[in-house]
Amino acid sequence: MKKAGSKSLFVIHPGTAGSAYRKMLATGVRAKILSNIMARRAEVFTKDDALRTLIANRLGWVDVAGQMVGRIGEIEAFGTDALKDGLNQIVLCGMGGSSLCPEVFNVMFGRRAGVKSIDILDSTDPAAIKAVAGKLSLPNTLIIVASKSGGTIETRSHEAFFAAALKGAGIADIGRHFAVITDPGSELESSARAAGYRQIFLNPADIGGRYSALSLFGLVPGWFAGVDLKKLLSSAVACESILRERNDESNPALSLGALMAAGAISGRDKLTFVASKRMAPFVPWIEQLIAESTGKLGKGVIPIEGEPVASITE
Repeated sequence: MKKAGSKSLFVIHPGTAGSAYRKMLATGVRAKILSNIMARRAEVFTKDDALRTLIANRLGWVDVAGQMVGRIGEIEAFGTDALKDGLNQIVLCGMGGSSLCPEVFNVMFGRRAGVKSIDILDSTDPAAIKAVAGKLSLPNTLIIVASKSGGTIETRSHEAFFAAALKGAGIADIGRHFAVITDPGSELESSARAAGYRQIFLNPADIGGRYSALSLFGLVPGWFAGVDLKKLLSSAVACESILRERNDESNPALSLGALMAAGAISGRDKLTFVASKRMAPFVPWIEQLIAESTGKLGKGVIPIEGEPVASITE
Protein backbone atom coordinates (compact mmCIF):
# COMPACT_ATOMS: atom_id res chain seq x y z
CA MET A 1 0.00 0.00 0.00
CA LYS A 2 1.69 3.18 -1.14
CA LYS A 3 0.66 6.77 -1.51
CA ALA A 4 2.51 9.12 -3.85
CA GLY A 5 5.02 11.17 -1.93
CA SER A 6 4.66 9.19 1.30
CA LYS A 7 5.86 5.96 2.80
CA SER A 8 3.73 2.85 2.88
CA LEU A 9 1.97 2.49 6.22
CA PHE A 10 1.73 -1.27 5.97
CA VAL A 11 1.29 -4.05 3.42
CA ILE A 12 -1.72 -6.33 3.16
CA HIS A 13 -1.54 -9.85 1.76
CA PRO A 14 -5.17 -11.01 1.56
CA GLY A 15 -4.31 -14.48 0.28
CA THR A 16 -7.29 -16.50 -0.89
CA ALA A 17 -9.58 -13.66 0.21
CA GLY A 18 -7.96 -11.38 -2.39
CA SER A 19 -10.96 -11.17 -4.68
CA ALA A 20 -13.36 -10.40 -1.83
CA TYR A 21 -10.87 -7.89 -0.39
CA ARG A 22 -10.61 -5.96 -3.64
CA LYS A 23 -14.41 -5.95 -3.95
CA MET A 24 -14.86 -4.64 -0.40
CA LEU A 25 -12.16 -2.03 -0.92
CA ALA A 26 -13.82 -0.79 -4.11
CA THR A 27 -17.19 -0.60 -2.34
CA GLY A 28 -15.66 1.50 0.44
CA VAL A 29 -13.95 3.80 -2.05
CA ARG A 30 -17.17 4.39 -4.01
CA ALA A 31 -19.12 5.15 -0.85
CA LYS A 32 -16.34 7.37 0.55
CA ILE A 33 -17.03 5.53 3.73
CA LEU A 34 -14.06 6.79 5.76
CA SER A 35 -14.53 10.46 4.93
CA ASN A 36 -18.22 10.08 5.80
CA ILE A 37 -17.45 8.44 9.13
CA MET A 38 -14.89 11.14 9.92
CA ALA A 39 -17.59 13.72 9.10
CA ARG A 40 -19.83 12.00 11.69
CA ARG A 41 -22.43 10.87 9.15
CA ALA A 42 -24.35 8.19 11.03
CA GLU A 43 -26.21 7.10 7.89
CA VAL A 44 -23.08 5.16 6.97
CA PHE A 45 -24.05 2.58 9.59
CA THR A 46 -27.82 2.25 9.26
CA LYS A 47 -30.95 3.54 7.58
CA ASP A 48 -32.96 3.29 10.79
CA ASP A 49 -33.70 6.81 12.04
CA ALA A 50 -33.69 5.90 15.72
CA LEU A 51 -30.40 4.03 15.46
CA ARG A 52 -28.85 6.86 13.44
CA THR A 53 -29.66 9.26 16.25
CA LEU A 54 -28.02 6.99 18.81
CA ILE A 55 -24.93 6.48 16.66
CA ALA A 56 -24.61 10.19 15.90
CA ASN A 57 -24.40 10.81 19.64
CA ARG A 58 -21.42 8.45 19.91
CA LEU A 59 -19.15 9.60 17.09
CA GLY A 60 -17.10 12.10 19.07
CA TRP A 61 -14.11 9.78 18.96
CA VAL A 62 -13.39 10.53 15.29
CA ASP A 63 -11.85 13.92 16.04
CA VAL A 64 -11.34 13.87 19.80
CA ALA A 65 -7.54 13.99 19.51
CA GLY A 66 -7.63 17.52 18.13
CA GLN A 67 -9.96 18.59 20.93
CA MET A 68 -7.73 17.07 23.60
CA VAL A 69 -4.62 18.96 22.47
CA GLY A 70 -6.07 21.98 24.25
CA ARG A 71 -6.49 19.98 27.48
CA ILE A 72 -2.88 18.84 27.80
CA GLY A 73 -1.88 21.77 30.01
CA GLU A 74 -4.79 21.11 32.35
CA ILE A 75 -3.86 17.43 32.70
CA GLU A 76 -0.17 18.16 33.24
CA ALA A 77 -0.88 20.84 35.85
CA PHE A 78 -3.22 18.50 37.73
CA GLY A 79 -0.70 15.66 37.75
CA THR A 80 2.23 17.86 38.68
CA ASP A 81 0.33 19.43 41.60
CA ALA A 82 -0.77 16.03 42.88
CA LEU A 83 2.80 14.74 42.92
CA LYS A 84 4.03 17.92 44.60
CA ASP A 85 1.46 17.30 47.32
CA GLY A 86 2.89 13.84 47.89
CA LEU A 87 0.10 11.93 46.15
CA ASN A 88 2.32 9.43 44.38
CA GLN A 89 0.24 6.25 44.67
CA ILE A 90 -2.44 6.32 41.98
CA VAL A 91 -5.60 4.21 41.98
CA LEU A 92 -7.93 4.33 38.98
CA CYS A 93 -11.44 3.10 39.70
CA GLY A 94 -13.30 2.31 36.48
CA MET A 95 -15.06 -0.52 34.68
CA GLY A 96 -14.77 -1.68 31.08
CA GLY A 97 -14.02 1.14 28.69
CA SER A 98 -12.99 3.41 31.55
CA SER A 99 -10.15 1.09 32.58
CA LEU A 100 -8.99 -0.78 29.48
CA CYS A 101 -6.85 1.90 27.90
CA PRO A 102 -5.35 3.05 31.23
CA GLU A 103 -4.37 -0.58 31.83
CA VAL A 104 -2.64 -0.69 28.44
CA PHE A 105 -0.77 2.54 29.19
CA ASN A 106 0.22 1.25 32.60
CA VAL A 107 1.61 -2.02 31.26
CA MET A 108 3.36 -0.53 28.22
CA PHE A 109 4.77 2.68 29.68
CA GLY A 110 5.15 2.00 33.40
CA ARG A 111 5.21 5.08 35.61
CA ARG A 112 6.14 8.74 35.34
CA ALA A 113 9.09 9.86 37.47
CA GLY A 114 7.83 10.53 40.98
CA VAL A 115 4.94 8.05 40.77
CA LYS A 116 5.39 5.20 43.22
CA SER A 117 2.58 2.94 42.04
CA ILE A 118 -0.43 2.75 39.71
CA ASP A 119 -3.28 0.33 40.28
CA ILE A 120 -6.29 -0.17 38.01
CA LEU A 121 -9.29 -1.33 40.00
CA ASP A 122 -11.98 -2.75 37.72
CA SER A 123 -13.23 -5.56 39.92
CA THR A 124 -15.61 -5.83 42.86
CA ASP A 125 -13.93 -9.00 44.08
CA PRO A 126 -13.20 -8.30 47.77
CA ALA A 127 -9.82 -10.02 47.47
CA ALA A 128 -8.81 -7.74 44.57
CA ILE A 129 -9.89 -4.62 46.44
CA LYS A 130 -8.10 -5.67 49.62
CA ALA A 131 -4.95 -6.48 47.64
CA VAL A 132 -4.86 -2.93 46.25
CA ALA A 133 -5.83 -1.20 49.48
CA GLY A 134 -3.38 -3.24 51.53
CA LYS A 135 -0.32 -1.87 49.78
CA LEU A 136 -1.33 1.79 49.84
CA SER A 137 -0.18 4.56 52.10
CA LEU A 138 -3.50 6.40 52.23
CA PRO A 139 -2.01 9.85 52.98
CA ASN A 140 -0.10 9.47 49.69
CA THR A 141 -2.95 8.05 47.61
CA LEU A 142 -4.84 9.73 44.76
CA ILE A 143 -8.06 8.00 43.69
CA ILE A 144 -9.29 8.74 40.16
CA VAL A 145 -12.95 7.78 39.79
CA ALA A 146 -13.80 7.27 36.11
CA SER A 147 -17.41 6.76 34.99
CA LYS A 148 -19.01 8.13 31.84
CA SER A 149 -22.54 7.91 33.21
CA GLY A 150 -21.48 8.80 36.71
CA GLY A 151 -23.73 6.05 38.00
CA THR A 152 -21.69 2.89 37.47
CA ILE A 153 -22.46 1.01 40.67
CA GLU A 154 -19.15 -0.86 40.84
CA THR A 155 -17.11 2.33 40.43
CA ARG A 156 -19.23 4.29 42.89
CA SER A 157 -18.76 1.41 45.35
CA HIS A 158 -14.99 1.73 44.94
CA GLU A 159 -15.31 5.45 45.60
CA ALA A 160 -17.32 4.85 48.78
CA PHE A 161 -14.83 2.22 49.96
CA PHE A 162 -11.84 4.54 49.65
CA ALA A 163 -13.72 7.48 51.15
CA ALA A 164 -14.44 5.36 54.21
CA ALA A 165 -10.84 4.14 54.32
CA LEU A 166 -9.47 7.69 54.21
CA LYS A 167 -11.82 8.81 56.96
CA GLY A 168 -10.91 5.74 59.01
CA ALA A 169 -7.25 6.68 58.68
CA GLY A 170 -7.99 10.04 60.27
CA ILE A 171 -7.57 12.06 57.07
CA ALA A 172 -9.74 15.15 57.41
CA ASP A 173 -9.73 16.60 53.89
CA ILE A 174 -10.47 13.50 51.84
CA GLY A 175 -11.53 15.60 48.84
CA ARG A 176 -7.90 16.42 47.99
CA HIS A 177 -7.34 12.68 47.45
CA PHE A 178 -10.06 12.32 44.80
CA ALA A 179 -10.44 13.30 41.15
CA VAL A 180 -13.22 12.27 38.78
CA ILE A 181 -13.62 11.82 35.04
CA THR A 182 -17.22 11.85 33.87
CA ASP A 183 -19.72 13.35 31.44
CA PRO A 184 -21.11 16.83 32.05
CA GLY A 185 -24.22 16.84 34.21
CA SER A 186 -23.72 13.39 35.69
CA GLU A 187 -24.55 12.62 39.31
CA LEU A 188 -20.85 11.95 39.88
CA GLU A 189 -20.03 15.51 38.82
CA SER A 190 -22.60 16.89 41.27
CA SER A 191 -21.49 14.77 44.21
CA ALA A 192 -17.81 15.47 43.50
CA ARG A 193 -18.43 19.21 43.55
CA ALA A 194 -20.37 18.91 46.79
CA ALA A 195 -17.55 16.88 48.35
CA GLY A 196 -14.87 19.34 47.22
CA TYR A 197 -12.90 16.88 45.15
CA ARG A 198 -9.46 17.90 43.95
CA GLN A 199 -10.32 17.89 40.25
CA ILE A 200 -13.35 17.24 38.06
CA PHE A 201 -12.59 16.38 34.44
CA LEU A 202 -15.63 16.67 32.17
CA ASN A 203 -15.27 14.55 29.06
CA PRO A 204 -17.06 15.12 25.73
CA ALA A 205 -20.40 13.35 26.14
CA ASP A 206 -20.52 11.99 22.57
CA ILE A 207 -17.88 9.32 23.11
CA GLY A 208 -18.68 5.73 24.09
CA GLY A 209 -16.59 3.98 26.71
CA ARG A 210 -14.52 1.70 24.53
CA TYR A 211 -13.68 4.55 22.15
CA SER A 212 -12.48 6.86 24.92
CA ALA A 213 -8.75 6.09 24.78
CA LEU A 214 -7.76 9.49 23.39
CA SER A 215 -10.21 11.37 25.60
CA LEU A 216 -9.72 12.32 29.24
CA PHE A 217 -10.54 8.76 30.29
CA GLY A 218 -7.29 7.59 28.74
CA LEU A 219 -5.13 10.70 28.91
CA VAL A 220 -5.43 11.59 32.60
CA PRO A 221 -4.27 8.19 33.93
CA GLY A 222 -1.94 7.96 30.93
CA TRP A 223 -0.02 11.00 32.16
CA PHE A 224 0.79 9.23 35.43
CA ALA A 225 1.94 6.20 33.41
CA GLY A 226 4.51 8.39 31.67
CA VAL A 227 2.76 8.83 28.33
CA ASP A 228 4.00 11.81 26.32
CA LEU A 229 0.60 13.35 25.69
CA LYS A 230 1.83 15.86 23.13
CA LYS A 231 3.50 13.18 21.05
CA LEU A 232 0.54 10.82 21.34
CA LEU A 233 -2.03 13.40 20.30
CA SER A 234 0.15 14.85 17.56
CA SER A 235 0.39 11.39 16.02
CA ALA A 236 -3.35 10.86 16.40
CA VAL A 237 -4.20 14.19 14.78
CA ALA A 238 -1.94 13.31 11.84
CA CYS A 239 -3.75 9.97 11.54
CA GLU A 240 -7.12 11.76 11.60
CA SER A 241 -6.06 13.66 8.50
CA ILE A 242 -5.04 10.47 6.73
CA LEU A 243 -8.35 8.79 7.54
CA ARG A 244 -10.32 11.82 6.42
CA GLU A 245 -8.43 12.64 3.22
CA ARG A 246 -7.33 9.34 1.68
CA ASN A 247 -9.88 7.36 -0.29
CA ASP A 248 -7.83 4.45 -1.54
CA GLU A 249 -5.83 1.51 -0.25
CA SER A 250 -3.37 3.80 1.53
CA ASN A 251 -6.10 4.61 4.08
CA PRO A 252 -5.27 2.10 6.85
CA ALA A 253 -8.76 2.00 8.35
CA LEU A 254 -10.37 1.42 4.97
CA SER A 255 -7.92 -1.34 4.09
CA LEU A 256 -8.13 -3.13 7.44
CA GLY A 257 -11.92 -2.89 7.44
CA ALA A 258 -12.08 -4.27 3.91
CA LEU A 259 -9.75 -7.12 4.86
CA MET A 260 -11.79 -8.07 7.93
CA ALA A 261 -15.04 -7.94 5.96
CA ALA A 262 -13.53 -9.95 3.11
CA GLY A 263 -12.34 -12.59 5.52
CA ALA A 264 -15.74 -12.84 7.18
CA ILE A 265 -17.71 -13.25 3.94
CA SER A 266 -15.10 -15.77 2.77
CA GLY A 267 -15.73 -17.93 5.83
CA ARG A 268 -12.78 -16.66 7.87
CA ASP A 269 -14.39 -14.77 10.71
CA LYS A 270 -11.62 -15.40 13.28
CA LEU A 271 -8.95 -12.73 13.73
CA THR A 272 -5.65 -13.75 15.32
CA PHE A 273 -2.97 -11.31 16.45
CA VAL A 274 0.76 -11.93 16.34
CA ALA A 275 2.57 -9.19 18.26
CA SER A 276 6.07 -8.48 19.52
CA LYS A 277 6.69 -8.71 23.25
CA ARG A 278 6.57 -4.92 23.57
CA MET A 279 3.28 -4.59 21.67
CA ALA A 280 1.57 -7.66 23.16
CA PRO A 281 -0.20 -5.67 25.95
CA PHE A 282 -1.88 -3.61 23.22
CA VAL A 283 -3.63 -6.65 21.77
CA PRO A 284 -6.32 -7.30 24.44
CA TRP A 285 -7.57 -3.74 24.02
CA ILE A 286 -7.84 -4.16 20.23
CA GLU A 287 -9.56 -7.48 20.82
CA GLN A 288 -12.18 -5.79 22.99
CA LEU A 289 -12.79 -3.06 20.42
CA ILE A 290 -13.39 -5.59 17.66
CA ALA A 291 -15.44 -7.98 19.80
CA GLU A 292 -17.85 -5.29 20.99
CA SER A 293 -17.96 -3.20 17.83
CA THR A 294 -18.77 -6.05 15.46
CA GLY A 295 -21.07 -8.92 16.24
CA LYS A 296 -24.13 -6.85 15.45
CA LEU A 297 -27.25 -8.26 13.76
CA GLY A 298 -25.78 -11.73 13.76
CA LYS A 299 -22.62 -10.75 11.89
CA GLY A 300 -19.15 -10.11 13.18
CA VAL A 301 -15.51 -11.06 13.55
CA ILE A 302 -14.23 -13.10 16.48
CA PRO A 303 -10.86 -11.83 17.75
CA ILE A 304 -8.53 -14.38 19.33
CA GLU A 305 -5.81 -13.10 21.63
CA GLY A 306 -2.91 -15.21 22.82
CA GLU A 307 -3.29 -18.01 20.28
CA PRO A 308 -0.04 -19.99 19.80
CA VAL A 309 1.78 -19.08 16.61
CA ALA A 310 1.69 -21.82 13.99
CA SER A 311 2.70 -21.97 10.36
CA ILE A 312 0.82 -19.50 8.17
CA THR A 313 -1.17 -20.96 5.29
CA GLU A 314 -3.20 -19.35 2.54
